[in-house]
Amino acid sequence: MWEIEVREEENPFLARIIICDEWRGDPVAARRILESVCDKWPEGKRTIFLITCGGFIEFNWPDSLPEIGKLASR
Repeated sequence: MWEIEVREEENPFLARIIICDEWRGDPVAARRILESVCDKWPEGKRTIFLITCGGFIEFNWPDSLPEIGKLASR
């Protein structure tokens, strides 16, 4: 399992999730982490952004969606 540490600021603009161990980007585990963060979130605290680390969710890109690199080069 994992340990969630919350560092509070008075008026946070953004929050970020940092993973300090090996991570495979499994969508089911990512959802459990997000739910755990919500459970630990300080009551009444709000932020504009919640940032996850790169590779937080990994999945096969659906064929029905264009690749981002190809879309940007048009």
